[in-house]
Amino acid sequence: MAIHVLDEGAVRRLAPMKKVIAEIRDTLIRIEAGEFETPQRLQFSGGFGLAMPVWHRPTRSVVVKTLTVDGSREPRIKGTISWVGPGEQDPVVVDAASVTAIRTAAIVGVAADFLAPATVRKAVVFGTGAQGIEQARALLAVRPLTHVVFVGRNPDRAERAAQTLADETPGLRVDAVTDARAHLEDADIIGCATPSLEPLFDHRGTKENAFFAAIGSYVPAMHELPQALLAEVGRVYVDEVQACLEEAGELIDALAAGTLGLDGIVPLGQVLRKPAEPVVGRRIFKSVGIAPQDWAAMNVLTKSLAEDGLK
Repeated sequence: MAIHVLDEGAVRRLAPMKKVIAEIRDTLIRIEAGEFETPQRLQFSGGFGLAMPVWHRPTRSVVVKTLTVDGSREPRIKGTISWVGPGEQDPVVVDAASVTAIRTAAIVGVAADFLAPATVRKAVVFGTGAQGIEQARALLAVRPLTHVVFVGRNPDRAERAAQTLADETPGLRVDAVTDARAHLEDADIIGCATPSLEPLFDHRGTKENAFFAAIGSYVPAMHELPQALLAEVGRVYVDEVQACLEEAGELIDALAAGTLGLDGIVPLGQVLRKPAEPVVGRRIFKSVGIAPQDWAAMNVLTKSLAEDGLK
């Protein structure tokens, strides 16, 4: 038996963003159909170490991610994701940092495609690391953006993120700032990809139909979105309800304060599976990251490997 080990370069070649977005969309619908067994992920030292397993019943495949998260290093995430399926195909082990960044951004692409207005032009992204850059790539995959603004506390890092996106997207205006206030009023999309312990912005004055996405916080102590925004909108679309009830600090606080009810927390897969009336007003999507997202990205990778002639 061989074990295929893929580095970041191979991951990006075999799992392009548009393919992962499509697979994540299908996976969210599969979650609602009950296809996955997903134990609660294990967290060590308040989220600095994670282990995330998932089993997909129809394909009899299992994916397990193990990683550590350390804000003092780059990349912040280091670890592996392994895939083992039935039949003759060999196991696959990949770099967790690149897959996590891609699949986390891809679910924002799915949410934006469903929730963001079709005519959006400007996105403001809080976060200048891999997650922020990938989120911008995912948004560009589903909407015709003409202007992206990266917001970060470190101006050099923000400039590097902006330059990376500008180099690969000719004609796109990309700015880097440390203060977002001048850019929020005309932003169509406001994305968050940080481990912030306090809200990143004041939503007052933002567009009435703006789309907000928060994917950086994943433990109760972290908060990216302002409570006033949650109270005003009254509905948040999420990757998975139970995971967010246990790990999304903004939602936990809003529920405790009574400014958001359980009926206002809606799994995105539910509305993708059975679309209802068009969403109007400001729209919010929150993801803490769930193991079926890893399975979706690995499903794309293993299919691509099979197409390349590798078992």
